[in-house]
Amino acid sequence: MKHYSAKDRVMSAYNRQYADRVPTDILGLMVGNQTLGYTPLEMATEPQKLAEVLIKSWEMVQSDIVTVGALSMHMAMAAGNECDVDEQGTLYAKKRILEEKPNLIKISPPDPKQDFPLPFVLDVCNRVGTELTHEVAVRGIVSQPWTVAVQMRGMEKLIFDTVDDPDFVHAVMRFCTEYTKNLGTAVVDAIGEGGIGLYTSDPSAGCSVLSPKVYREFVKPYHAEVVRYFKQRGTLINFHICGYLDPIMEDIVSIGADGISIDEQSSLEKIFDTSQGRSVVIGNISPLLFANGTPEDIEAAVKECLRIAKGQKGYILASGCAVPPQTPLENLKAFMEAADKYGRYDDPQL
Repeated sequence: MKHYSAKDRVMSAYNRQYADRVPTDILGLMVGNQTLGYTPLEMATEPQKLAEVLIKSWEMVQSDIVTVGALSMHMAMAAGNECDVDEQGTLYAKKRILEEKPNLIKISPPDPKQDFPLPFVLDVCNRVGTELTHEVAVRGIVSQPWTVAVQMRGMEKLIFDTVDDPDFVHAVMRFCTEYTKNLGTAVVDAIGEGGIGLYTSDPSAGCSVLSPKVYREFVKPYHAEVVRYFKQRGTLINFHICGYLDPIMEDIVSIGADGISIDEQSSLEKIFDTSQGRSVVIGNISPLLFANGTPEDIEAAVKECLRIAKGQKGYILASGCAVPPQTPLENLKAFMEAADKYGRYDDPQL
């Protein structure tokens, strides 16, 4: 029987081919510090330690994908937010750069190689890519424009702006779109040629927060631009929005991303029916189930996802969103064991 590496499994899904089993992805996997003993503050401030933790996390769990890059708070900090890091390593905003609208004309898209903390991010990407891309599907991650704009302006203010000052919202979104494209390119380059592209996330853009009308007017055009940009570069591009997406699922599929990741609140059946093979489907086991459930709960959830995905070549079994930091290692291993047990393509149930 042919040996498949983690990267082989993942790329088989994107090529709509069968490997030995369904590929797996655990978003936000961060358990290596349990062994290495680094504090959250150390991981937030020392790139070599964060890279070691990400690499050790993969070694402990052996999921098929490792994700590394920058999220919206890091991006907003580089753009001018005044931020600090607490003792738990959590970055938080003390003052948002766009609390005052006129600041928009005073700022320019950050330079990923110069504006802190982006060089930190690229350092981590390079270390992880150098170590793991020969066998693991390492991909970058950046935030999509809406959530970056939320971090820079504030959720409530930005939503009110869609009514009171739509031109300002579009101007902010244009700024953040260029930013996402520039940083995403730098992250992919830092990981290196062995990487498998980019995972883009816009947690605040789903129907749990925005109406379909607001999404279509103020967010979708910029999502489409980001996806189009990376596809033109030949970069595999994945797309995730947190929460409930069913009312805008066709909109999301029509954007044309190579892969679509859905949260637990969205319907796995519906995304398969809507996509019709246009995108790889990624998801969607509850992150809280990973944190609070039992190994038996995880096994049952894996079986249900695989039942729904039966016969689908373009599917990656995954958590619906990032798993909490306190997720027990036994639950993460239970996920991988269940994927190996029930996700074999030579099993008649698939």
